[in-house]
Amino acid sequence: MNKKIKPTVKDVAKRAGVSKSLVSLVTQESPYVSDERRAAVLQAVEELNYRPNAMARSLVQQRSHVLGVMLSNLHNPFFADVVTGIEAEALERGYRAFFNTGIRVPEREAIALETLLQLQADGLILAGTLLDMTTINNAGKAVPIVLISRTRVYGIALTPGSVLPDALFYLCGAVIGAAGGVIQSASRTMMVRQARPGHMAESFGLYGLAGKATAFIAPTLIGVVTATTGSQQIGVSPLIGLFLIGLVLLVWVKPQGDSAE
Repeated sequence: MNKKIKPTVKDVAKRAGVSKSLVSLVTQESPYVSDERRAAVLQAVEELNYRPNAMARSLVQQRSHVLGVMLSNLHNPFFADVVTGIEAEALERGYRAFFNTGIRVPEREAIALETLLQLQADGLILAGTLLDMTTINNAGKAVPIVLISRTRVYGIALTPGSVLPDALFYLCGAVIGAAGGVIQSASRTMMVRQARPGHMAESFGLYGLAGKATAFIAPTLIGVVTATTGSQQIGVSPLIGLFLIGLVLLVWVKPQGDSAE
């Protein structure tokens, strides 16, 4: 099979009738090029399906404009916000983010780190790494490194590879789930106490309707706030607001219900 020859900057310059240096200026979006010549170069680029050699450009500029990011765990929802934030900030500053992972295995993370270094990244972000500080410090001699680590919980230092952060995550989930069941049961009991004996069916219907409305309103608000702010942490704030509204409404609830009057 014959390998297709890729067009070079020389081919673009010949097609556009300009010099190679001017083609480079156009691909680098330099403002010091006339509109006429820029249009000629861009037309030649499109016709030849030319793509600038990023590696060659980085050798000349001594910068790759690549930000290397190593994530320890792609299954942790926390890193969804991390990835979104890093990519958005990198693009805004003219960088491309390159992501990889070591799946929380030190040996694999070492390989992932070496890959990012070989890509000549201008900087690295290590999120939740299990690598030892000697390896990280050695890499830091070549490029700047930012660590997003889970080395402490409430100020308490953790040993490398500790599962405590994950254990706390699942424990909090279990507690929240159990509390939700208790609150649901308590709300039903309170509804029975508040309902008028002659209108129990009506009260149960309103109770069910309120639950359905809340089940619709809460996810909708979470979706809107998350999409607006771009943050999952801020996105759950409507739940806090709804909870506070519920607490305020309790002021008007009579402890013994209307039937006590």
